[in-house]
Amino acid sequence: MQQVVAGAVAGELRDGPRPPRSHRAWASAVVVFVAGLILTAVAVVQIRSAARADAEARFRESADQAATAVERKVGEYFAELQGVGAFVSSVPSATDAEFKGYVEGTGMFQRLPSISGVFYLERIDARDPAAFEQFLARRRAADPDFAVNVLAPPRGDEPARYILTYYVPNNLDLQFPMGTDVTPITSVSDVLNTVGTKDRGITSSFQNDPLIEQFVEITKWPALQQLLSVDFFIGVPVYPPGVDRAAETAPIGWAAAPIAQFGDVLVAATTGQSTDLGSSVTVDLSDTGQGARADLSRVARQENGVASPERAPFSVSRTFTLYGVTFRMQQWSSADADNVPLTVPLVLVGGVVGSLLAALVVFQRVRSRARDRLLAAEMADRAKFQRDIVDSVASPMVVLDAAGVIVAANPAWTRFQHPGGGGGAEASSVGESYLGAVRSHVVSGGSALDECVAAALDDGQAASETEVAVDWEGRRRWLAVRVSPLTGERGGAVLVHEDVTDRKRSHDELEFKASRDALTGLLNRPAIEQEVATALVRAHDGGPGLSLLFIDLDDFKAVNDTYGHAAGDAVLRAVARRVQAAVRTDDRVGRLGGDEFLAVLQGVADTEVAGATADRMLRLLDQPIRFGDLELRVRASVGVATAGDDEDLTFTTFIDRADRAMYRAKQAGGDQFQRLG
Repeated sequence: MQQVVAGAVAGELRDGPRPPRSHRAWASAVVVFVAGLILTAVAVVQIRSAARADAEARFRESADQAATAVERKVGEYFAELQGVGAFVSSVPSATDAEFKGYVEGTGMFQRLPSISGVFYLERIDARDPAAFEQFLARRRAADPDFAVNVLAPPRGDEPARYILTYYVPNNLDLQFPMGTDVTPITSVSDVLNTVGTKDRGITSSFQNDPLIEQFVEITKWPALQQLLSVDFFIGVPVYPPGVDRAAETAPIGWAAAPIAQFGDVLVAATTGQSTDLGSSVTVDLSDTGQGARADLSRVARQENGVASPERAPFSVSRTFTLYGVTFRMQQWSSADADNVPLTVPLVLVGGVVGSLLAALVVFQRVRSRARDRLLAAEMADRAKFQRDIVDSVASPMVVLDAAGVIVAANPAWTRFQHPGGGGGAEASSVGESYLGAVRSHVVSGGSALDECVAAALDDGQAASETEVAVDWEGRRRWLAVRVSPLTGERGGAVLVHEDVTDRKRSHDELEFKASRDALTGLLNRPAIEQEVATALVRAHDGGPGLSLLFIDLDDFKAVNDTYGHAAGDAVLRAVARRVQAAVRTDDRVGRLGGDEFLAVLQGVADTEVAGATADRMLRLLDQPIRFGDLELRVRASVGVATAGDDEDLTFTTFIDRADRAMYRAKQAGGDQFQRLG
């Protein structure tokens, strides 16, 4: 058959008499060229507009992720102070050593190094004469040497006095003497008096405080000079146990912390995220008694080397409120975030060249019509015979000349191109480059197809076969393409296409099912272990590090024993969804078996980041799970292990490290995570 088709190709390409020049050909070529230029200009404008919209969407996505991380990080500061307040409330007569032991035991200084220290101010009602004596009696019961240090005479109109009762320094020892009456320090007392009985946090700054500046000028005391260098301080009210805060009851004191180098919060919160983003955070002091002081508004700024907001093409502002304190965050892109993409000049050049080529093709076709008409009658019978041969092949088939242009195609090829119908003879792609006709539809395997066609046309090699995936009119199909060179002197090739979609899909479905856990749909044990092994190889080769989260449910057996295995299966499916929701889309999650799960955090070698992910996972798992009329609760122990490119870990030792960390969490009472490595 290939010899017969080769004869058909030779007949169709046979040289005929040269047609005369035609003004009509020139006119048609000019029209095509101008039309091509117009279409190119429209395409360039659309591509440029789409590129800008895409750049803005990427910026907003990065900005949203960074803002969420910053809000979460700032919230940790207030949460730690709430814990300190809860300790003081539950142990009102604690000694200095007990307070220090609690604060250092929380590890807040390691997690939040911007905290310069933690102090507690006892609030004493100035209108109750007995309140001060009761305070002294209580403190001297814990510390007989306790005494009140008055910085300046009281003004007489203060509603309350604030006395420094506890203080634990971190990386900046401000040398506060215990018992100091800080009421004359207006940057502290004004904001506390303004908040009054409201159950909300406070923020202010020691900078520009008249009393502190006066003391610094007189004493030259380094500790006070350090106090003025602190960015600002935050605080939360402390109430006795069982008090209804909604009743606007005055707090018994305030747990507070001076913050130095608060700009580090942006660095810590956005680790691992886009660096092509500038950010600044300011705090709203308008309702804290310090609103007129504009110098207190700046809190943190991180430019990441990008342009200022005024030069950025994209920017966004947002606010978030934590414990009654409002923060404003501004984010901006780099100045070149919406640069003209490379596709614009490529499309422009390609459009001009394509228009010129199209004009030349039209010119040649118009001139060749006369020759075709002269040859039409002579070749009619032969063409019909050759057409019948090609049409008799059931599979989609095309015949190419030596240049790779389709010179013949059977009806099966036309139906293949237009599965929904509507494709006539003109839709068969005859006269077009074969590779040009199919390239835009090829999803995978295009390079191999190019090589097979080139080998047949250029070298006349033996027949070859390859598989490609194509997307034609919304349908994804796999084709086995056999390329056979023609032996005639004009060359060319015959291509037969066999639809093997059903076979490929069956194979892919089997592979997918083999890697999935039947109950949860997550990766099964062999598949997730292979993910770990592959990621370790990349880390050893200098790639990004990774972390493992080993999750084991606490007391899961009680669910099965109490409610049955159907409830247990529902719980496992819900846990699988929540574990998957706690990680990023690029991370991998699998079920090892029973109630054990494993999450592979790609590119995360920072134990803090991995720990934050584990913490988020525990919060999601803590939510109740509905099963029929039941609300079931499960908690988990999570082991966190990390590996960088400098650690020579094996697959077994790495998983064992995460497993041991999980058992440490379970031995500590469960419902928590522990870290190793």
